[in-house]
Amino acid sequence: MRWDFGRRSLFAAIGMLCLDCAGAQTKLLTLDLTPFGVMTQAELRVQYPIPNPPPAQAGYTTSGPLGGIAWSGVGEVAIDSQERIYVGLPLWTSGAAPKNALRGTGDKLRVLVLATADISAAPHTLDFPTQSLDRLDLRVAPDDTLLVLADDQLMRVDGTGRPIAKIAVPNKQQAFEAWYVSESNTGRTLRLSLNDKFLMLVDSRTLAVLKQCQPTTSLTDEGTMTDDFELDSRLEGNTLKRDLTRQPFCGKNETVAGFTDIGFVPTIVDETRFLAVADSTIALRTLTGQTLWSAKAPQDRRLETGEGQPLVSRQGNRVAVRLFKTVQVHLPASLNPEDQINGTWDKTRTEQVEDAIAVWDLAGGNLVAQVPVPPGADYEPNAQFTLSPNGRLLTVLKQGTLSVWRLP
Repeated sequence: MRWDFGRRSLFAAIGMLCLDCAGAQTKLLTLDLTPFGVMTQAELRVQYPIPNPPPAQAGYTTSGPLGGIAWSGVGEVAIDSQERIYVGLPLWTSGAAPKNALRGTGDKLRVLVLATADISAAPHTLDFPTQSLDRLDLRVAPDDTLLVLADDQLMRVDGTGRPIAKIAVPNKQQAFEAWYVSESNTGRTLRLSLNDKFLMLVDSRTLAVLKQCQPTTSLTDEGTMTDDFELDSRLEGNTLKRDLTRQPFCGKNETVAGFTDIGFVPTIVDETRFLAVADSTIALRTLTGQTLWSAKAPQDRRLETGEGQPLVSRQGNRVAVRLFKTVQVHLPASLNPEDQINGTWDKTRTEQVEDAIAVWDLAGGNLVAQVPVPPGADYEPNAQFTLSPNGRLLTVLKQGTLSVWRLP
């Protein structure tokens, strides 16, 4: 189904300067997603009784869709080489879902389509019904075809939302098992981790299944990847030391020579280079051990160091990394009698909160942009950010608002 919303006063544009960067970064758009039915974090946290619970869970409550919701309900963004922007919003309407006529009926993935060439035009909308709001994915193939995974089908989709090719993706997920989709540095290979022990590799251009793995032990395929292998950091046995490991898909991992007991998280750039990201530094290195450049995090900021978190543009020319800052948080008054007796009911604590998205040029390690992230009501780093293939456009999605930035 396709929806078209009229023009509204949803847009704002401003220019900003990154003081540590080479030039100006310009905000092209601020888009309020409320008219398109975006879920709020408050809605997803409302508790309700578990429907038809087993005896052991009688009287218990839960929140959000029973099977979970993709991207923590925030949504996801993909950008093609023509700078068309696709915004995916998981919409929960069934069961105990909060009522909102803008969401229509039936659980769905709603995709908004915007053209940067006409950035003030209202988006048009494509709806993809789905039985699961957790098993969703949205991205763009190297030939600029939109890829949508919904209702346990992976689809190549045309501009009207019609699937031009699709394959079934078996639902093998059990409770508490990981399910995720990731792509190679070229975007040609998709890795679908369907549970802890089942993996599919798919060609994004044809949807041909390249390989399937189902080992007897849990999968370890979780690093960033090329079309041939993946790279990640792995614990040395029962120690707290981590090694840099290289692993062919569905194959045995091996430690990369010269990279034992590492203090960074790796992110693949191409077959020979990777980014080494630590709390306060980012470096471009080769698999043979050479450091091509190293840069410090902006002053009083910390880099995100989760596995696969830095985002490399598809052309391999830029990288975006989430920045954190330290803040003192005042906690609500404690109802614990011991706290009240001891006078410790009024507390503060130190939190690391997301503050900005920093973008470095991979050719020389120069910081080219530092885009602010709006503060949230909680302290979860849930902003979704995406670079265009050429690294010149950055989108940030948070709290029901999409911002689009032109980078120098």
